[in-house]
Amino acid sequence: MGLSEQEISDNYQKLIDIIETYISSERKKKLIELYEQIADRVATAPASSINTFHGCYPGGYVNHVLGVVDFSIKLYNLWKENGADVEDYQLENLVFCAINHDLGKVGDMENDYYIPNTSDWHVKNQGRVYVDNPSLINMSVPDRSIWMLQNAGITISQNEFMAIKLHDGPYVDENKGYFSAFQEHRQIRSNMVFILHYADYMACRIEYEKERNNRGSQTGSITKPKNQNTNNKLSESTASKNASDLFAKMFEKKD
Repeated sequence: MGLSEQEISDNYQKLIDIIETYISSERKKKLIELYEQIADRVATAPASSINTFHGCYPGGYVNHVLGVVDFSIKLYNLWKENGADVEDYQLENLVFCAINHDLGKVGDMENDYYIPNTSDWHVKNQGRVYVDNPSLINMSVPDRSIWMLQNAGITISQNEFMAIKLHDGPYVDENKGYFSAFQEHRQIRSNMVFILHYADYMACRIEYEKERNNRGSQTGSITKPKNQNTNNKLSESTASKNASDLFAKMFEKKD
């Protein structure tokens, strides 16, 4: 699966529109400024490094974020309609977390998180199209997401901090203590944490199923993606390498 240049452009604009629509606080301006500063890399970033995972293609990151926002809103309404306690946060807080939960996958202010894998063997035999960028300081994705917001002067509440930090749920070792706490005062207090986690899990799973079905019968050997575009699709191997040129081409101003 892949996205055309137009789809990547449209998805990036949808992300900005969501910020404009849902983020009404003074953070909106700073958030848009941050996303505009790294717009080329946000728009073209993949969501994962292996082509049997979700979103392992240029634009996969934003496509995933849009899904998480959509499911977060739907789950919030479902929980609220069924009597869940949503008094300690607003929908805006949840959408803010959904928008930024994986921001660390873009990288830092200068470096991409994922870079194209130069090992033909690993691409062909493991489907590992991208590798982690060794230029980055080692942080978990949620920690880097929070750092990116802090670096841009964007403040977050304790509930937002917890939702972003724990969005991967109890499957991550560093989160298990939060989800398995026995004493009531140590347990997770806001269900915003759970809603964001479930929304992220839903988005990952549904994207994976769609991409698996799209691969169809091609479940045998994994072949390295070609270095050229086919049917106006962007090849995985050009994702980070040509992000700036690609973005400039897609968003060039017309006279």
